[in-house]
Amino acid sequence: MKRYAIVFFNIIICMTLAFGIIAYAGIQRNAAHEQAEKNLAGTTEIICGITDNYFVETESVCSTWATYINDSAMTMAETLQYLNTVRIRDDVYAQVIWADDMIGLSRESYLSNPDRFDVDYSGRRQLFEAWTDRSTLFVTPRFTNPVTGAYGIAFCRQVNLLENGQPRPAILMRIIQNDYLRSRWIFPSGYSEASIAIIDENGKYVLKPDSMKNEDFFSFLYSYNQGEIDQAQLEQQVRQNKSGLITAKNAVGKTCLWSFRHLDTNEGWTAVMAVPQTIVTGSGPDWFMPMLILVTLLVLFSIDMYYFAGIRRHDRQVQEQLREQGEQLQVALEGAEYANKAKTTFLNNMSHDIRTPMNAILGFTNLAASRVEDTALVKDYLNKIQASGEHLLSLINDVLDMSRIESGTVEIEEKEASLPAILQDIQNILQLDMKRKQLTFEVTADAVTHNAIICDKLRLNQILINLLSNAVKFTEPGGRVRLQVTEVPGAPEGRADFAFLVSDNGIGMGEEFAAHIFEPFTREKNSTVSRIEGTGLGMAITKHIVDLMGGTITVKSEKGKGTDFTVALRFKLVDEQPAASEPSAEAKTPAESIDTAIFAGKRVLLVDDVELNREIAAAVLEEVDILVETAVNGREAVDMVAASQPGYYDLVLMDVMMPEMDGYAATRTIRHLENEALAGIPIIAMTANAFDEDRRASFEAGMNAHISKPFRLDELYSCMKQYLAIN
Repeated sequence: MKRYAIVFFNIIICMTLAFGIIAYAGIQRNAAHEQAEKNLAGTTEIICGITDNYFVETESVCSTWATYINDSAMTMAETLQYLNTVRIRDDVYAQVIWADDMIGLSRESYLSNPDRFDVDYSGRRQLFEAWTDRSTLFVTPRFTNPVTGAYGIAFCRQVNLLENGQPRPAILMRIIQNDYLRSRWIFPSGYSEASIAIIDENGKYVLKPDSMKNEDFFSFLYSYNQGEIDQAQLEQQVRQNKSGLITAKNAVGKTCLWSFRHLDTNEGWTAVMAVPQTIVTGSGPDWFMPMLILVTLLVLFSIDMYYFAGIRRHDRQVQEQLREQGEQLQVALEGAEYANKAKTTFLNNMSHDIRTPMNAILGFTNLAASRVEDTALVKDYLNKIQASGEHLLSLINDVLDMSRIESGTVEIEEKEASLPAILQDIQNILQLDMKRKQLTFEVTADAVTHNAIICDKLRLNQILINLLSNAVKFTEPGGRVRLQVTEVPGAPEGRADFAFLVSDNGIGMGEEFAAHIFEPFTREKNSTVSRIEGTGLGMAITKHIVDLMGGTITVKSEKGKGTDFTVALRFKLVDEQPAASEPSAEAKTPAESIDTAIFAGKRVLLVDDVELNREIAAAVLEEVDILVETAVNGREAVDMVAASQPGYYDLVLMDVMMPEMDGYAATRTIRHLENEALAGIPIIAMTANAFDEDRRASFEAGMNAHISKPFRLDELYSCMKQYLAIN
């Protein structure tokens, strides 16, 4: 009887565990669904950001055209001649019409008639009905471009043109076609069936994909979900909320998640993104592990039954097998934990490295806006903004390049090129960096007899610039960087072999790290320690490109003596050398002015190990008459606070990741000072560590608040005002 009771008890345990596993799997599934919905909302926000940035750029270009035309007192023909000299993308059109009769000319000819350039909008005056203030820029609703017959929107500015010597108002139109705007969007690889539209406040399509029917979004969604969606409630939800999610069927009856978000640049416009629900939320939880556990429980139960039946030897064998399985699972667990740690480390480094140049860009932009009369200072700020922007672009390009390489979408495009011209371009690109760091830069071509080659110039430039930029990073001021090109004999007829040697006398690297230099995300030191920024992707990208070009790359390095990279490539030969020119672009960012009177006389201790960050923050604080003292690490900050009198410092702005003593340790030390007045000083974390766990760590260390870099002035001032007790 006792044996049966034990068996019954074991059955109850197995059933309880089975129900627990099923419940746990359900919880995990719901959590996965919630995260997937957040990812969809995040993707919609990114696409809105891309659209907003493009609209701002387009508005700026249109306003620049209008200003030049108004200042130059042109006729309509002269205006079209000027627009022909302005660089416009193939999918962007320019037209000018008289404001009264709506008749004018197009920069581009009709697709159906190459000799026709006239346009007539007299029958489409409703496009401009909402344009009440003609002194401002206006964006039209969606319409059909008479020249191409394709849908688009127009950015409009009113200009004054000359007709018979007298000024006559006209409308300058920069037309962006829907297909071109859609091509600028980047979707995650998993969203293969995603579609996106832009609608106005009444639900009418500004940009309409083929998968969305009707002439306005609200009636479309209602017509395919009758009885399931209240159209009035749907309209209210989209208009009143900045963003949100809706579950509804699409035109083919498939249930989708519809994520919407209002655009920032065009009031009343909303981006709506639809993705099938099965793609967003997945097919369901992974039942493999729960089933494995259930099977294991059944095995254990069987073993228990056999035990009571007296098969002790078999029981020992099964126990030994379970032990071996446990060891294998432990090994697998350790491997998974290592991979997860590597991913977390990479994400933390990327967050820090990206936010550092962003902090510089936004900070110096605000400073430049507040000192527009000081040309020399503004020029210095703009140079620093450009340098930070270029660094940020290199980080993003590295990540995107690696993603494209791993997905197999990178192709080699060979064209005729001049090897001397390529070397000269590289020398011009890097000369400023070399001069800024006081490095000697040599470019030599030894025994090169074939200068005209066929190659992918862009990828060859990328290989050499990646290697040379690495040499600049890791070579101390006063050092030497060299690019030596040698033509190696023995190539087949019509081909030439070249060896590109990039050498420096910098810090070098150890043999162990050199063996892994071409692996993704590999960095010998964390950028916070070495203060040399990067993603750890540059060498992996370089190796992949060299492989795609059919070449080889080798490295030879010694710590303290320098590094040599040798790239061997074979090119086809041609007789002529091409000439090429590279366009240049410039961008301007406006800044806002903020009231500077409320903080006068307050004293703040600014703690940051990056000189550029200290310069930005100090300038911003001094703009509002705050007295600023700085420390370069946590240890120095602790010493300065401990040596001060209570009330000397009103507040501490504390970075987190610093050498000698980080911000967390410094804050804990200050909170344990014997002088309670000093120990209670307000401390605000101002750091590029912006994840939720970083925010929690700041509060756990004793900080009063957490501000992420790049910081916004209104957020910084509002937070400081709270802890400075300013009325």
